[in-house]
Amino acid sequence: MGLRRCVKFVFLGAILAFAAVPGQCRSAGQGPTAALSTRYQQLKEASRLIAAGQLAAADSLLLRILRDYPNEARAIDLQGVIRAEQGDLSQAEERFRRAIEIDPTIAAAHGNLAHLLHTEHRDQAAMEEYEAALTQEPANTAAKAGLVEIAEQQSLAARKAGDNHQALAVLIEAKKYAPHEPRILFDFGLMALETGFNRDAEAALREAHTLEPENLNYLYGLARAEIELQQMPEAERLMRQYLSRMPDDATAHYGLGRVLQMLERNAEAKPEFTRSIALQPEQTEAYFQLGQIDLDEANFASATQYFEKALSFNPKHAGALTSLGIVAYRQKDYAKAEKYLKPAVEAAPTYQLAHYYYGLALGKLGEKEASEKELSISSRLIEEEHAQKKSYLQLQTAP
Repeated sequence: MGLRRCVKFVFLGAILAFAAVPGQCRSAGQGPTAALSTRYQQLKEASRLIAAGQLAAADSLLLRILRDYPNEARAIDLQGVIRAEQGDLSQAEERFRRAIEIDPTIAAAHGNLAHLLHTEHRDQAAMEEYEAALTQEPANTAAKAGLVEIAEQQSLAARKAGDNHQALAVLIEAKKYAPHEPRILFDFGLMALETGFNRDAEAALREAHTLEPENLNYLYGLARAEIELQQMPEAERLMRQYLSRMPDDATAHYGLGRVLQMLERNAEAKPEFTRSIALQPEQTEAYFQLGQIDLDEANFASATQYFEKALSFNPKHAGALTSLGIVAYRQKDYAKAEKYLKPAVEAAPTYQLAHYYYGLALGKLGEKEASEKELSISSRLIEEEHAQKKSYLQLQTAP
């Protein structure tokens, strides 16, 4: 092992992933002193003994080093690894923190402490230590893996709590320290899609796909991003590429159907939606889109059948309720339109199209005040959507 590489990280199974074999990097022609070379060899041997499970021998060797060099931070860090192996996490934490106090640039100690904190579910503190490790050693794979795991957990928790801003912010922070990690790029890309960062999502998902082209999740995610950006020819290419590998994926057939539908190739879209239903009969979306195609073509009877089928699986499907209301409105049956549109706005209070047609139907029924209220809500929802996109852009560019 050459001295040009300062630290080699040794994976120690379920214990700690950052036991270091340290050495000082020097420029050519500046070889280490005899004493430093001896200490380096001793530390290297101690790390080997730890990896081999010979903890007593390693501990004895480290004690000898520390008798001569009481502030040898790398030896103290390795002592922490031994204490963790022995199950004494309190002493392990004390050793790691002592090593960092002596020399904050030791990535191994930050990584070991982060791993320990993570095992004790002190994840925010662990995240900070992983970040510190990556600040010193940007290419450290173990630190990246730990950072990714915590970031994914925190982002998912925020998303489940309904805080998409925080879910995205966690991933943005992790992306600073692991900018080219495919998992972080993928998670960020999906969250960015949900929160309106479509171009950022496409860039992240494309990089993830480039880094791991055989990962079909990344391929499918990139196809989704292209759909959101209205890059339909590219979305079609990617979706067909995915389906060539996963021909029985009902969701992908639905996705391709949506692409073809947006390209106004309804004759090709219908078989994809039908295939999606054949693979996954108990669903709503393929039925709904088949209904939308018929609605756009004024095939009201067929459209109604598809929307009712969607409602049989989800009676509160706001899209299907709204579309049945639109069918009734176009057929000038305004009372029937109200019957569908009222539960639509109740099921999805932020669904702008439902409020709009509900307002129109109420106007036709002579309920002027109620009509104006619904149309006002419709206009407000459009304005809020634009304002929300601006707030997302502020989050995106925040340091």
